[in-house]
Amino acid sequence: MQTTETTPHEQKARLLLGACKFKGMFDCPCREGSVFESLTDLGKHMPNIPCQKCGHSLKLHDGHDGSSASTTFKLPLHMKTEPHSDVRQGLSTPSDDLMGNIPTSQLFPAGDATEIPARLCHREGTVQKIAQMLIDGESVLIWGAKGTGKTTLAHFVYEFLISGNWKAILIPSWPAATKKKTEEILLEHAKDKFPETTNEELLFRDLIFIIDEAQETLKTSRARAPWNNIIKEPQSSDVGLAFCIFSNQGIVPESYSVFASIPEISHRLTHGSGDGQLSLFFTTVEFGEYLQRNRGLLGYDLDQEAACHVYWFTAGHPTILKLTMHYIKLIINRGPSVTPIPTICRPDILAILHDEDQLFTYLGENVYPGALARQSKFVTQIFKKLLDSPEEKIGWNAASKTTIEKCVSNGLIVYEIDDGGTPDGHFFRFPSPLHAKWAQWYHKIETSIYAGELSP
Repeated sequence: MQTTETTPHEQKARLLLGACKFKGMFDCPCREGSVFESLTDLGKHMPNIPCQKCGHSLKLHDGHDGSSASTTFKLPLHMKTEPHSDVRQGLSTPSDDLMGNIPTSQLFPAGDATEIPARLCHREGTVQKIAQMLIDGESVLIWGAKGTGKTTLAHFVYEFLISGNWKAILIPSWPAATKKKTEEILLEHAKDKFPETTNEELLFRDLIFIIDEAQETLKTSRARAPWNNIIKEPQSSDVGLAFCIFSNQGIVPESYSVFASIPEISHRLTHGSGDGQLSLFFTTVEFGEYLQRNRGLLGYDLDQEAACHVYWFTAGHPTILKLTMHYIKLIINRGPSVTPIPTICRPDILAILHDEDQLFTYLGENVYPGALARQSKFVTQIFKKLLDSPEEKIGWNAASKTTIEKCVSNGLIVYEIDDGGTPDGHFFRFPSPLHAKWAQWYHKIETSIYAGELSP
C-alpha cells in the first residue's frame, strides 16, 4: 500500500515567505507564502517549489532569496491511499465525549457548496502535469459532471501558463447555437488577446487554448468533426496550437475521431486507461493539503484513520468532499462545544455518516446532478447490477452498448481498463463508494453487498 509517509531521516520543514508578486488576470491575493517540504527537497528545488497557499512558485514571493524567510518544523500528515480491511480490526467505539452528547434532530436542508467558506486546494502537482502536456504541444480532453472542479482547474492551468509567459488563451465557454465555424471562434478569441497578429499567422503560432464549458462543440459527431483537422495538424509539426478542452459531458469516441487518440482526464486516477497520475478528483496529497488549509474553518481535526476513510468514501470528489466535511461540522455542532478543537476518529466518522436519510438529503443533487440517475429505469438497472456484483464492477455485457455509453458520458459510472487491454479487461464501476451507497439508498435496492456498510 502506497503512502505519503516520510522516513525518519527526511525531516520536514515549514518555510514562510512574503507576499506573492504574480501578475496575471488578477493579482494574487497570497500575502504570506508557505511550503511544507523535506529539507532535502528545499535544498534541491528552491525556489521553484509551488507555494502551498497560492500555487505560484516561491521565486514569485518576497523573501525567496532568504532575506525574510523563516522556517518551522512540524510532523507531516500521513495519508494512506485507501483503508486496509485490517483497519476495521480492534477499533474503539465512537468517542463518548463527542458522539454520546450529540442529539438527533430534523434533517438538514440540501447544502450549497458555493456558500461554504473554504480555502482552495491549488492542486499544484495536477496543474503542473497538465500544463507540461500542453507546453509539449499535446492536446487533452478533461471532462466530468457538475461539481468536479473543472472551471477551477481551468483557471489554475491558465494562470500557471501565463505566469511562465506562455501564450495561453482562456475561453470561458463555447457559444451555443452559433453558425460560426470552429476555426472562426478560435480566431476571434486569439485576436482579442493578440490583436496585432493576422489570421494566417495565428494558425501557425505556439498558442495554447484552454476552453471551459466546451460541451456544445462536443455534443455530436458532426460538432466534433472540425477538431479532427484542428488538433491533428499541430501535433504533426513542431509548432502550432494545443488545446485543453473542458466539458461537462464525456465522449465514447468513434475510432476515426481525434478524441480517440488524445489524452483524456476524468473522475478518478483509474478512469479510462488512467496512468495513475491525473484526475479531476483530489489525490491523497491534495486532500491532505485541503485538510491542513481548512482546519480552522472546519473547527475539528481528523486522525489518520478518519481522514483515510473520508477520502476513500468520497474518492476525493471536490464538491462532495467539501460538503461531507461541512456536514461532519454540522453534526458536531449539534452537541456541546469541545475545547480545544476535537480530533475525530474513524468510529466517530462511521457514526456521523450512518444516518443515510440525513446525509443524502444534505448532499442533495450534488451526488448525481440532473434527473437521469433518478428517473431512468435503465440507469436503475445498471446500478442494481453494480451493487449485486461481488467486485462492484460490470462489463460491456451487462447492458446494451448505447445504455452503458450514456451512463459513462454522463458521469454515472466510471470506465476502467486493466493492463491487459483485452475486452474482458474493460469494466465499469461507481465513481465512489458514496455514489454506490446513494444508488442503493435512493432506489431502495435490496442487496447483501452493501447492507449497513459504509466501510470497505
